[in-house]
Amino acid sequence: MNNIAAIEEQIVAVLQTVTELRAVYDHEPLEVSDLPAASIFYAGFSCEDLTVKSQQTSENWVLRLYVRLQDAELAQDEMKVLIPKVREAIRQNPSLNNTCLYNELKRGDVFAVVDANNPQLVAELHLSAITEEAV
Repeated sequence: MNNIAAIEEQIVAVLQTVTELRAVYDHEPLEVSDLPAASIFYAGFSCEDLTVKSQQTSENWVLRLYVRLQDAELAQDEMKVLIPKVREAIRQNPSLNNTCLYNELKRGDVFAVVDANNPQLVAELHLSAITEEAV
């Protein structure tokens, strides 16, 4: 198994520990109906020069959390509970079972997807798994 697949497998495993999630997808599904749910997709890699002699390589994912949006206030309250639980689950496993040096949640955004048949409130959390720090 390559490093990207191993990290991805561990991200899914961590998300599956969040009891509020009814479904966790290892891809971006065309339709999400069993809510609340989470999905992940690989968003590429980055190499960053930290100093003149130091470089960091990371693999990047976007984690999406979905809750039903029938009542805006209720959906926001549900997301305010779900996001910290996901952040804490990820924080509890910094090396994702030794598949990376450490991980960082870089940022998160919340937005509405207003589909007539399945409106959702969606949070996007940007996760970087640091795989190499060269000096």
